[in-house]
Amino acid sequence: MRQIRIPIESFEGPCQRIDWPEAREGRPDSILLIRRQERWHAVQNHCPHWRMPLAERGPDAFDEQSGYVVCTSHAAIFQLRDGLCVSGPCVDDRLDVLDVQVDGDMIVVTEARRSLSLSFVGLSASEE
Repeated sequence: MRQIRIPIESFEGPCQRIDWPEAREGRPDSILLIRRQERWHAVQNHCPHWRMPLAERGPDAFDEQSGYVVCTSHAAIFQLRDGLCVSGPCVDDRLDVLDVQVDGDMIVVTEARRSLSLSFVGLSASEE
């Protein structure tokens, strides 16, 4: 489980790309930290369509007016609250949403362990 602590005063919003302090094989190397309507959000900076960065620069990946996260390569559109893709080449797939807490003057972003969810083509929900 990785964690990043960012001083609130250093945040350049409404969206900022932040690199993980340590790289891990097969894991995204950065996050997008977003502040919208006085709430903090964070997602891994990778599109589930091709597992490439949503944006090289954080501000490019967030539409402040609509509140959607946008992949700058494929124009996929994701809900901020749950990472669900609502338009584009990966509809119904999700971004990895991270836990964000405020601890005094620090923003604490944690990459939680997630259970693996598998779906099988051709099987109904009762058969999985």
